Amino acid sequence: MTLDPSFSVTGDDPDLITVFSMNILAPMYATDQIYPHCPTWALNWEYRKERIMDEIFKYKADIICLQEMETEQFEVYFKPKLQRQGYQAVFCPKSRSKTMIDVEARGVDGSSIFYKESK
Repeated sequence: MTLDPSFSVTGDDPDLITVFSMNILAPMYATDQIYPHCPTWALNWEYRKERIMDEIFKYKADIICLQEMETEQFEVYFKPKLQRQGYQAVFCPKSRSKTMIDVEARGVDGSSIFYKESK
């Protein structure tokens, strides 16, 4: 079966549940040492987080799953922006955060789920 390339699904249909999932590559992992062939501007977190949000808004998914999200980025950037769009949020940092003091734990990455309350 071949999919029609013009086929598009958005979260506007009340009979469908759409899911968007992305590994956003936490800023601590987006380094010149790990990605030496990638332009520095493309690794810059300020640039990337805006492009990630553009992609999220483009699809209007009912459920959004983001991996490798730092705790602080969840609390400061993603959660507030997506709450204004009608999403509720859950964040689960990697288990090592339980052994750290709060300041250190804020840099630990994990997974987040955002979901539309209206669905």
